[in-house]
Amino acid sequence: MNIYKTRWVVACVALLTFKTSATLHYVSLTSTNPVPPYLSWATAATNIQDAVFHASFADTVLVTNGIYATGGFSNSGSNRVFLFSNIKLQSVNGPAATTIQGYWVPGTTNGSSAVRCVYVSSGSTLSGFTLTQGATTSGGGQGGGVWCSSQSSLVTNCVIAGNAGAVGAGAYSGTLVNCKLTNNIAFGLGWGGGANGSILINCLLTGNRTDYRGAAAANCALSSCTVATNIGQTTSVESCKLTNCISYYNTPDNGSIGQGNNYNSCCTIPLPSSGANTITNPPAFLNLAGGDFHLMPTSPCINAGSNSFISLATDLDNNPRVVAGVVDLGAYEFQSPLRYVNISNAAPVSPYTNWPSAATNIQDAIDVSVANDFIVVSNGTYNAGGRVVFGTMTNRVAADKAVTIQSANGPAFTLIAGSRNANDPPTGIRCVYLTNGASLIGFTITNGATRSSGNVGAEQSGGGVWCNDSSVIVSNCVFTGNAAALYGGGAFQGTFFNCTFTNNTSSYGGGAASNALFGCTLVRNTSLYQNFNYGGAAAYCVLSNCSVVRNQAVAGGGFGGGTAFSTVTSCVVSNNSAANGGGLYFGVANSSLISSNRASNFGGGAYSNTLVNCVLKNNLAGTGGGAYVSYLTSCTVVSNTAGNGVTSGLGGGLYGGSASNSINYYNLAESGRNFLSASIGYCDTFPLAAGFGNITNEPVFVDLIGGNFHLQTNSPCINSGNNACVTNSTDFEGNPRIAGGTVDMGAYEYQSPGSIISYAYLQQYGLPTDGSADFLDSDGDGMNNYQEWIAGTNPTNALSVLKMASATLTNNPVGLVVAWQSVSGITYFLQGSSNLAAQPAFSTIQSNIVGQAGTTSYTDTTATNNGPYFYRVGVQ
Repeated sequence: MNIYKTRWVVACVALLTFKTSATLHYVSLTSTNPVPPYLSWATAATNIQDAVFHASFADTVLVTNGIYATGGFSNSGSNRVFLFSNIKLQSVNGPAATTIQGYWVPGTTNGSSAVRCVYVSSGSTLSGFTLTQGATTSGGGQGGGVWCSSQSSLVTNCVIAGNAGAVGAGAYSGTLVNCKLTNNIAFGLGWGGGANGSILINCLLTGNRTDYRGAAAANCALSSCTVATNIGQTTSVESCKLTNCISYYNTPDNGSIGQGNNYNSCCTIPLPSSGANTITNPPAFLNLAGGDFHLMPTSPCINAGSNSFISLATDLDNNPRVVAGVVDLGAYEFQSPLRYVNISNAAPVSPYTNWPSAATNIQDAIDVSVANDFIVVSNGTYNAGGRVVFGTMTNRVAADKAVTIQSANGPAFTLIAGSRNANDPPTGIRCVYLTNGASLIGFTITNGATRSSGNVGAEQSGGGVWCNDSSVIVSNCVFTGNAAALYGGGAFQGTFFNCTFTNNTSSYGGGAASNALFGCTLVRNTSLYQNFNYGGAAAYCVLSNCSVVRNQAVAGGGFGGGTAFSTVTSCVVSNNSAANGGGLYFGVANSSLISSNRASNFGGGAYSNTLVNCVLKNNLAGTGGGAYVSYLTSCTVVSNTAGNGVTSGLGGGLYGGSASNSINYYNLAESGRNFLSASIGYCDTFPLAAGFGNITNEPVFVDLIGGNFHLQTNSPCINSGNNACVTNSTDFEGNPRIAGGTVDMGAYEYQSPGSIISYAYLQQYGLPTDGSADFLDSDGDGMNNYQEWIAGTNPTNALSVLKMASATLTNNPVGLVVAWQSVSGITYFLQGSSNLAAQPAFSTIQSNIVGQAGTTSYTDTTATNNGPYFYRVGVQ
C-alpha cells in the first residue's frame, strides 16, 4: 500500500512543479465567440476537446457549467474528451454543475458507436466533473466513464455515474481521489463495475454492478473508502487491498473471504481470512435506505482506523480527516468530537474519548464537553447524580451547552430516571434539562418530577425533560411515568420527533406542553392536579402526524382530554375523555381523524375548535356529540351522539358554531340529532338547514358501517360545496381539494367527477351526472344547464330563467327601478351603460345584491336624464 501512496504523492508534486508556468484555456457551452487558443471567457471554446487540442504541456483547461455531450477524439475507442501532455482539466463549479456525457448505443450499450467520457493520459488531471452515459466500443472495452493510461493519471472530485464497460465500467486504472462511483455496469465476463486497476482514496462506491467479478472494484487499492450496496454475479470486491475502509451491505458478499482480497483496519462481514484490526459490527450509516453513508455518532467505525494508512488530510466532504486523534473508517469522517458513557466502566478517564475510558455517568461527559460534541451512552439505567440550573430544581442530567446526547442502542436499553415522591402533585428530581441547541436521542425518560413551587416555567414544568426553547431537538425517546406540577408532565418546550409519551401527568398537558411534536404517540397521559385541568395529552402544542389516544383531563373542570390550546395536523385523536372537549379543546385541527372521544358535558370530539378537512365520528357528549361551538369547513361529521344518560342530548353532530362544505349526517340526539343552534351553509344534513346551498340527500358513502366515508360516484355531495369557503388546497388524504371545478362537501374530495355541476342539483331535476348534459339547454330557454345551476334556476322549466324586466321611473328617489327574475339566496351584480359603443360598454353599478324569491330590484339614482340607459345582471 505504501507503493501506491508514494505514486500518488509523486503525481501531485509533478503537477505543482508545472503549475506556475501553466496557461489557462477556457470552455463555455454558451460562448458566442470561440477563438483559438481560447485564452479568455470572451473567446472560450464551446466544446472541451477544442480547448484541449490548443493546450500545451502542463496547461489548465477551465470549464464552466453545462452538459458537454459533443466533440471527441478516437484513441483506445471513441472519447468525448482525450487528455494528453500533463494537461489539467478542471470545472469551475464542480460535478453538480458540470457534466461530460458519453454515448450508449441504444439497445446494446456497448458497440461501434459508443463514446467513452474521458481518456486521461499519464500525468494528466481531471477534476470536478460528473461523468455519465459513457460506454466502450467493444465487449472487451475498458473504462466507460474514464480510462487512465496509468496510476499517475489523477482523477479528483468527480462523480462517475451510470457508465458501462466490460472492465472497470466506471474507471479503469488511474488514481481516484474524493470521487463517487455509482450505478456503473460491467457487462459480460467483466471485472470491476465501479473500478478496475485503480488506486482509490476517500471514494464512495455504491450501486455498481457486474455480471461477473468485482461489482464495486477489482484489482484495486482502496484507502478510506466506503463500498456499499453493490451487486455482483460472484463477488463485490475482487483481488483488492483495503485499508481504513467499510465494505458492507454488498451482494452476494462483501469480499471479505478469498478472492485475493486483503483487509487491514476495515469494517466488513464476515471477518476476513487475512489482514488485521478489522471489525464486523454494522457500520451504522446515517441513512442506508436513502443512500447517505455518513456515520451516525453511535457507529463503531468512528476512531476505529489506523493513522498509518492515512493518505490525505481531508475526507470525501473535504472536512478534516482526523477529528479526535484517530481516523474513522470509510470515506466520511465524523466531524464532532465524541465522549463516551458506560455505567459499568471500571476505569473512567477524562475526557472520555473512547469506550475503555468512558465516563460512568452522563453529567461527567457533559461537563468536559464543548458545544457541538456528541455524547454516546451505553446500556443501563442512569439514576444517580444531580445538577441545579435554575432556582432549587434538581435535574438528573443537565446539558448546559449545545451537545448531542445519544444512546448506543435505543430507549429499550438506556434509561434516564429521575425521582418522584407520592405527593399530589408529585415532586422530586427532573430527568433532563436541555439548553439551546442541545439534542437528546434514543432514551427512556422515566420517574421524573418537578417542584410544586418556585418559577412556573423553570421549576414547575417539564417533569421528564425541560427544554430551553424550540431549538432543542429530542427524537426517538420514550417518556413514561413523569409528573409536573403545572406544564408538561413528560416534556416542556422543545421540538420532538418520533417520541412516545405514556402515563405522564400534569395540570396543563399531561404528556407535553408548549412543544412541537412530529410523528409522536401520546397515550394514557393525564391532566389532573388543579380544579381546572387542560390537555390530557398536550397543551399549547403543535402536533403533526401524531397519535393522541386514551388520554384524559379529569376533575370537575377538565378541558381537552386529548389536546388543549393546540394545533393538530394529520393526527389521530381517539378515545380521549374530559368533562369538556373529549378530544380537542380551543384549538385548530387540520386533516385529522377525531374519533370515539367522550365528554361528560360539552363537545365529545371538539369544544370551541376550528376544524378543516377533519372526520369526526363516534364521539359522545351531553351536548354537541361531534363538536360544541366549533367552526367546521370541509368536514365529515358522522355517527356522533349527544346524551350522557343524565341530561337530555342536544346536537348529536354539532351544537352551536358553524359548518360549511361539510357532511353532517347519521348522528343521534334527543334534540337536534345532526345540528342544533348552528349556522349551516353548503352542507349535507337533515333536516334542511336554513342557510343557502344546503341539501338533505343521504351522502352515499363507500361504506358507512365500515367507516369508509369516501364518496361514491353518485353522491349528491360531489361539486355541491362553495369554493369561496375553501381554505386548503388538499383534502383529508392530501388529494387536490377541488377536482371538478367546484368543491365537494365533506372531508374527502371525489377525484374524478364526470360533471362539473353539483350532483345534488342534477339529481334533483333528473339529469345525468356523467357530464353529458352540462351544456345542453334542456328546457329551451336559452340558458344551458351549467348556466341554470349557477343562476339557481330550474333547468327543466323554461319559465325559470334569469331575465330582466322593463325598467320603471321613480321620483322617490329620482331614478330608474331595474328589476329581474331572481332566486332567493343567489347573489347578483348589476351593470349599466349609456353608450354600447364604448369599450368597455358596461360598468358595475352595484355588487353583492342578495336575491329575493321571484323578483329582485335596484334603483339606479344616477339615471336622472333622458338616457339612453342599458342594463344587465349577473350572478356572483
